[in-house]
Amino acid sequence: RLLTEHEYSFGYGADDDDGDGVDDDYERWYMTWGDPRLNGTTACSVCEPGTAVNVTGSAACDACEFPLIAKGEGFMVCGPTSAGYGWASASSETACAAGSYATAGGGTCDPCPAGSYSDHAAASECLQCEEGTASAEGATGCSSCEPGTYAHGGSACTPCPKGSFSDVQMAMECEVCPTGTYQPRAGQSACLDLPPGYATTGGAIGVVNLTEAICPDGQYAASVSECTPAEPGHFVAASGFGAASAEPCAPGTFASGSG
Repeated sequence: RLLTEHEYSFGYGADDDDGDGVDDDYERWYMTWGDPRLNGTTACSVCEPGTAVNVTGSAACDACEFPLIAKGEGFMVCGPTSAGYGWASASSETACAAGSYATAGGGTCDPCPAGSYSDHAAASECLQCEEGTASAEGATGCSSCEPGTYAHGGSACTPCPKGSFSDVQMAMECEVCPTGTYQPRAGQSACLDLPPGYATTGGAIGVVNLTEAICPDGQYAASVSECTPAEPGHFVAASGFGAASAEPCAPGTFASGSG
């Protein structure tokens, strides 16, 4: 017969044919399966995904903590996340979206810095924008700079300064306004021609305002690149505005010198 609860707890019973004080049914069970009172195990369990253990005689597996993972069963140690992937759980990782990246073991997908991009998922690094293009943070591509702007692969296309211009897309730099022209506004694709009476002397370039192209007193702008002194018998009014020619002296007046 089987042991009663009382007999089981003390390890003996009424069926003791061999006279050793221990129930015969218990002895047969013990010889076949071991002592049922010990609640033991006959084999070691495999660590589940997301856990690992690397010591002998462990009673449990340790859970992996960020940024380490164990994607399968039976891991002895938790490992790093893969390049291009972020930590999703102790047992899984997820691919970084386009516009972001992750280094091996980093655990997080970070947005690409301004001036760079990634155009596909699971990127391990971001690519630098080309000269003449730009991008904001987290970009999946770079934008070409429009005429009037320029860039060296930065976060934004920069307007050309006053006195300069760019007349093409993807400009890496702006050109200064040549002699005979000016530009009082930033971000322009062309320079303006000097009006009659103004000149940029000495090969001056990058002129911003017309006040920089007024000829000295007593001179006038015969061309946009030269100031000419007034001839004898002529004068140029010092009005602060550009003069395209000298005026003759009125009857009863004279001008002996030039300029």
